[in-house]
Amino acid sequence: MEKTGVLIVGVLGTVSINAITGVIAINRGLLPERGMISNDSDFDPLNMVPMDNLVFGGWDIRKKSLVEMARKQEVVSPSILEEIREELDNVPVWGGASSNVDDHIKNVYSLQSGPSSLLEEIRNISEKIEQFKQEHDVNRVVVVNATATEKYVETLPLYENLNNFEDGLKSDSKDIRSGMLYAYAALKTGCAYVNFTPSITAEIPALQELAEKKHVPVAGKDGRTGQTLYKHVLGKMFKMRGLKIKGWYSTNILGNEDGKVLNDPQHSVTKIDSKENGLEHILGYSDFDHLVRIDYFPVRGDRKEAWDTIDFEGWLGEQMSMKVNWLGSDATLAAPLIIDLVRFMDHALRLKLIGVQKHLSLFFKSPYQEDEYALDEQYQQLLDFTNT
Repeated sequence: MEKTGVLIVGVLGTVSINAITGVIAINRGLLPERGMISNDSDFDPLNMVPMDNLVFGGWDIRKKSLVEMARKQEVVSPSILEEIREELDNVPVWGGASSNVDDHIKNVYSLQSGPSSLLEEIRNISEKIEQFKQEHDVNRVVVVNATATEKYVETLPLYENLNNFEDGLKSDSKDIRSGMLYAYAALKTGCAYVNFTPSITAEIPALQELAEKKHVPVAGKDGRTGQTLYKHVLGKMFKMRGLKIKGWYSTNILGNEDGKVLNDPQHSVTKIDSKENGLEHILGYSDFDHLVRIDYFPVRGDRKEAWDTIDFEGWLGEQMSMKVNWLGSDATLAAPLIIDLVRFMDHALRLKLIGVQKHLSLFFKSPYQEDEYALDEQYQQLLDFTNT
């Protein structure tokens, strides 16, 4: 039976560990399957890789083991961890690229190591991918970016085409972010690539060109797991009922390491930009106040809370409001989406589909090359793809 490799950038993060432990526990019959759609009968025609044929590995800048980090994060129950410890210990974890990691992320993760040349980083990542393929006898590999959100970057000539980008690699350009290195290495070695973060990676023209050249699929960006998910659903409701939005205030309270990274304004702007996407497209207008906040509150850990206050106008100009309070585990909301994406992207790789997989926009806050954000329309796109 064919096996699929799943290599995660940021493999020691809460979301990644939750995804890996969840798959192992479900395969062992220790936990029920929740939050996934790829096992729904609607998608049976795709004949996707079974969950017990997924083989995991990945990179991280932290020098820890999966079990050690899982215990620290306290998201997976100790009894489940003890049951699957042997399987977790067999998951390879390699040191992550340290080049062009900004000072804030270094401080959050206590990163000490100095940078290597960008070409050396690329070689190291590529060698690990090839080594993993051989040692685990996998037929295809999907690389998933699940690292901390990087600083926002503007469009630069460096990103405009593959020649410019590769010249930047040779000159150790500071504008080539760490996340771009993994995306480049993944595409170069023929892997499917998923950007589950709001960081700028595979959407730049240079890497889109590389995906086309290597005939591999890409998807992203920023997994849509909680507040933005219901915001897009509610936005469609207001539009379909003819109710005029006057203001939409959203705040997020988060206490894990992702929240600590986002506590820095240069990183949070990347996330907020992603979270603000879509609502105006769904409503069809932009003349309303829209504010999104992210607040780091350490005591909450991974227990994320989102608050929304929506002011709207109805018949006869009546002013009304709606309040929404969402509480959930950030990691357990995100993890099943990663597994869904891996299975859909493995299918794309098997069928030799190339470039951006627009039918997967359902899973993202800011889907590549897509202006449709309404959940029902995106789900229909996925169904249409499945049945063609």
